Parts: sequence; structure tokens; C-alpha cells
Amino acid sequence: MSEKKVGLQLFSLRQFLRTEPEMRETLKKVRAMGYENVQVSGFGRVEPESLKAILEENELFPCSYHDMFHPIVENTGELIKLCKIMGYTNVACAVPPDDMMNEAGYRNVGQKLSKAGELLFKNGITLVYHNHGFELMKYRGKSGLEIIYEESDPRYLQTELDTYWLAFGGADPIEWINKYKDRCPIIHLKDMSVFYNQIRMSEIGNGNLNWQGIFKALKGTNCRWYIVEQDFCGGNPFDSVKMSFDNLKKMGIE
Repeated sequence: MSEKKVGLQLFSLRQFLRTEPEMRETLKKVRAMGYENVQVSGFGRVEPESLKAILEENELFPCSYHDMFHPIVENTGELIKLCKIMGYTNVACAVPPDDMMNEAGYRNVGQKLSKAGELLFKNGITLVYHNHGFELMKYRGKSGLEIIYEESDPRYLQTELDTYWLAFGGADPIEWINKYKDRCPIIHLKDMSVFYNQIRMSEIGNGNLNWQGIFKALKGTNCRWYIVEQDFCGGNPFDSVKMSFDNLKKMGIE
């Protein structure tokens, strides 16, 4: 396994991963950019064994996997089997169901993910929760994201904080990194910029987030994986994820 911490969330290139030939071509390009680690999400239909073979052909290590709430909590056993095949040691819950995006729902999310996370933990797999902006809405003084973590066991549900979505929701990424410094094995990195008064995702280093402060805060955490993700790219997605990788390297992050 590579000692490098930087990886790419393949959701960034999802439109180029719909078929197995596209996967082979795209993952070859990802490796040529310099990435050695990937987080798997956004793939078309392909058997795990085939995907694993393609990743191995391109010397890409699958450091993590994204899935939705219901498969994680309702089919935990099947998820564990997949992780064993692929070698995933981290699984992220991407988003809760719409009807659980409220105070009671977030409590339920935390409790159910914690229960699934215990089974994953016993099999050497860490479960994390990936935030967007909507979880920053407050209920009687507490955000939905805080409720999720308060209702779960830190051993069984950890964080996958997303720098852009925290800032989008009006929060300070540095404050949240410090808040969960012992619960932060993996983080999503994306920048935020403003274009004619419209907020946009942008390549790391091309926006307004305080990267010097973010990386200083991360040094005091248990974070191992720095995952580049850009959900929406203004231009060519391959150019965007390459630019983020190069900018991280200039910042001394490899």
C-alpha cells in the first residue's frame, strides 16, 4: 500500500466510468496524473473482481468506498463481503434518506450507522459519515451533523468532513477538524470560489479556503487519507482533478 495520503474520489469522474472499457481508460489516466489511491464511487455496473483487477493493473489502491445509507444499515453483511474482496478498510455513508433530514431523523441516522459500524469495526473496517451542507441546519442550537455524531459511538462511526460543504453551510472547516480531531481518519478536500457573486466548487488552491490553516489543523488529527473530490467542474473534469493534485503537491501534501 502506498504511503501517500492523497487520493481521488472517483465520483469526480463518474461520467467516464459507465462501462468497463471506460473504466480502464479513465483509471489509466488517473494513475498517469500521479494519483496512487482512489476512493470508489460513481461506477457503472462491473463485478468487484473485475474492478479490483483494473485497479491493480494501474497500481491504484482503493483506500475507501462510498455507499448510501440503506445498503450500509440493511445489508451490512454483503457490504463486509464486498470490502473483503476489494480490500476496502474505510466505508463512507454518502447521504441519509430525505425523510431523515430532520432532528429525529438525524438521531436515527447516528444510531443506525453506529450499529452497522460496530459490525464493520469487528471486521477491520471503519465507517465514516460524509457531510454536505444541509446537516449544518440547527435544531434547538445543535446542527444535524452534531446530532449524528452525538448519537453514535466514536469507535463505530467516524467523520469524513468535506471542506467545501462545511464552508457552504456557513461553518469553519478548521473548527470542525479540531472538534473531531480524534475521529477524522479521512477528509474530502475541495475549494470554494465566487464567480459573479455565485458560489462555485473549484480546484484546491484556486478558491478562498484557508488551506494553510486546514492542513495545520489536520496535522493534529488521526487523518490518514486526503481525498480530492470535485462534484462539479466548470471545465474538463480530468483537468480539474489533475490541477488539484498538482496544487496539493506544491503545498507539500503528497
